[in-house]
Amino acid sequence: VRDEEGNVLPCTVLERRREPIFLLPDDGFRQVHEAERIRAAVRVSMPPFATRRLTLCEGAEPPSPLRAGPDFLENEFVRLQFHANGSFDLLAEGAPVLRDQNTFEEVGDGGNEYEFKGNGKTFDTLSDRAKLKVSRLTSERAVMEVENHLRTQDGGEMCIRSEVTLKRGSRLAEISVSFRNTCKNHRVCACFGGAVGEVLAESPFDLIRRPFPGARWKRPENPQRTGGAVMLLSGEGGGVWAGRGLNAYEALPEGKLRLVLLRGVGEMGDWFTFPTEDSQGLGERHAEYAVTAFGPSERDEAVRRARNFCRPPLFAAVTGPHAGQNFAPGLSLQADGLVLTSCLKRAEDQKGWILRLFNPGEGETSLTFSLPGRETDLKEEACKEPSCRFTLGPKKIMTFRLDRLGR
Repeated sequence: VRDEEGNVLPCTVLERRREPIFLLPDDGFRQVHEAERIRAAVRVSMPPFATRRLTLCEGAEPPSPLRAGPDFLENEFVRLQFHANGSFDLLAEGAPVLRDQNTFEEVGDGGNEYEFKGNGKTFDTLSDRAKLKVSRLTSERAVMEVENHLRTQDGGEMCIRSEVTLKRGSRLAEISVSFRNTCKNHRVCACFGGAVGEVLAESPFDLIRRPFPGARWKRPENPQRTGGAVMLLSGEGGGVWAGRGLNAYEALPEGKLRLVLLRGVGEMGDWFTFPTEDSQGLGERHAEYAVTAFGPSERDEAVRRARNFCRPPLFAAVTGPHAGQNFAPGLSLQADGLVLTSCLKRAEDQKGWILRLFNPGEGETSLTFSLPGRETDLKEEACKEPSCRFTLGPKKIMTFRLDRLGR
């Protein structure tokens, strides 16, 4: 695919087929011709409210930075080196090596929906002989399929199939796993090696430091909650692990992280025994998560990458013909620190837009809008005069009203 200037753009052909088309000329009977239909995915940069003309040409595909082999995936920024047990080391320039990513662990669970209580034996895939296969290599992504077998508490065996994906231009290793659960009262985790140091976990409007338990903590396990992302870091950097809908994890002082994929229990708990057989999680299960490494000065960008995986960033889409004004041609926001978006919505009076931002960091962040906005309260009533510059304090939330933009 070439653009208007003749530059070659990365392209992946998704479908290619021939089909008949029918022409009805003015001076003759209908004619039947054969046409080739091609559906392709193209990476292209476009400004707001713009059009681009692209041309599909016959020819060799341009070189891709993606490479794959029997035991590795690689792009411009990251190399994934796989081991015989199906785990991999993540190597990124300027960041510590994250070793032994994506092994699996199973243990009995004598708890309830409120509380995990480990019992029985613990099984893992550290000594498993995994099956590895490069299932896809295009100009846009490389995929390694991994098949593991994990023993379970009932004496059976669980087949776990993973797809590890590395995309062009991405620093994330994205992982999707599928398995069929036939065992009850147990927990299944994906396990990762990480940095030895601090633990931060995502919560509503914040990244919370979670210290390791002290001497008074007597239980062998210490599971915690997260809103999506967990970070292990030291002075040299660290790693961020992000899950879609995976809200429980366990971090160990030696730098190991367990991300809970399944807790199968049959009791709600609380003040009485309430059987909940459906919470055993039997049947086909699927989970998606990702990992990224970062250097000493790259923490904020790593958090953004992880959060965009958990919650895709805001985007605009054409939903049909509309009457009215353009919302915000040329609207932009610049920040000199870590600022995350909570929501963008129409104001309740339908006369403006509400943008809510928060700063999960520990220092002030300066915000600069290309168009003026007003800080509001939760009733969407303006409490300050319009401005293009704001200061967002540490651990603070700010709500802005954007009225009649583009005029």
